[in-house]
Amino acid sequence: MLKPGGRIAGIDWLQRPFGEHQSYEQIMAFMTPVNELIRIPWHGTLDGYAAMLRDAGFEVEVARDLWEGRPSTGTLTEPQRRDWKDYRGPDPALFEGSMIALDAARRAGVFTGGMFVATRR
Repeated sequence: MLKPGGRIAGIDWLQRPFGEHQSYEQIMAFMTPVNELIRIPWHGTLDGYAAMLRDAGFEVEVARDLWEGRPSTGTLTEPQRRDWKDYRGPDPALFEGSMIALDAARRAGVFTGGMFVATRR
């Protein structure tokens, strides 16, 4: 709950068309496994987030794709990626599958991150 003039800022994972993957079906071929394995019901889009903010009474100042024009590289270093592959906690197959799905979506360019800044009207 922000007073008029109050600002909100955030980042989130997004899906988007990229390269040869332009249709909803092409995007979801990569994003459905990510959603299912990471247990996220859906990923929004840059335009969708901006519309939700406007509908909620905000003036959107920034709605930016953090990897615009290029595939998302993620934040894991190669040693961290190896550590993830060696995970031995609960349900290691699910854990490894989610990593594989996320890497595939990143390489396809359909997974990205977005940054948003908006002011309450």
